[in-house]
Amino acid sequence: MLTLTVEEIESALWKKIRTHMEERRALHMGKNNTSLPIAETEKLRGRTAECDYILGLDKPVPEFEPEDSALE
Repeated sequence: MLTLTVEEIESALWKKIRTHMEERRALHMGKNNTSLPIAETEKLRGRTAECDYILGLDKPVPEFEPEDSALE
């Protein structure tokens, strides 16, 4: 997964993008909390997931650590 650098995260552009995506996510979530046909609900869930993905670009990628049981 792609992650942003510290410089990118601190940029004015990322802050604008983050604010915009948070607003879009809230809008989609609000619409999804109403009674809608299944197809529309699925579309809103997909849009919300895409917002979540973009908003996660400033989070560090977790390093893979094998489970202890996998080592046995």
